Amino acid sequence: MLGAPMLRKRWDTQFPVIDVLEEHPTHRVVYWLVSMPTPVLNRDIVQYIAEKRDESTNTTYILYSNAPEGIVPHKFGVIRAATILSASIVRPDPTDPLSTRMTVLLQNDAKGLIPKFIANSVSAKAPGQWRDNLYNFYVNVYSNEAGSAV
Repeated sequence: MLGAPMLRKRWDTQFPVIDVLEEHPTHRVVYWLVSMPTPVLNRDIVQYIAEKRDESTNTTYILYSNAPEGIVPHKFGVIRAATILSASIVRPDPTDPLSTRMTVLLQNDAKGLIPKFIANSVSAKAPGQWRDNLYNFYVNVYSNEAGSAV
C-alpha cells in the first residue's frame, strides 16, 4: 500500500495529489502535493521511487530520492521541497505472524519559511497519523474489498 500511489491516495490525506508521471522497470517518477497547515504555503515534491521485495524474508524496501528539476514545472503559490534520502522497510513482525513492522526514514528539505513550532508539530505527528491512517484504511476498507473480490 505504500508503493502503490493510486491506493495510497485513498488513505494518505496529507497528499491531495499523488500522480505517477512515469513508469520504468526499475522505478517510478511521482509528483506529490503536500497540504500544509495555514498559514504555511503547500509544498510539492517530485521523486524517483524504487521498490524491491525480498521474497525469502517477505520484506519490501522502498527508496525515495529527489528527481531532477525540470520534470514538473513549478506551480504558483507552492514551494518545491526536496528529498535528501527517504526509505521505508516493511517486514513481518517476528513476534506476531499476523502483524507487520514498518521502519520509515524521512529526510526532506521543506524549503521556504516554516515557523519552527509548526514544523516541529507536523513532523512529530506525521508518523503516528500515517500509521493510523494506513491501519484504519486496511482494517475498514481494503480488507473488506479484498475479501469481496475473492
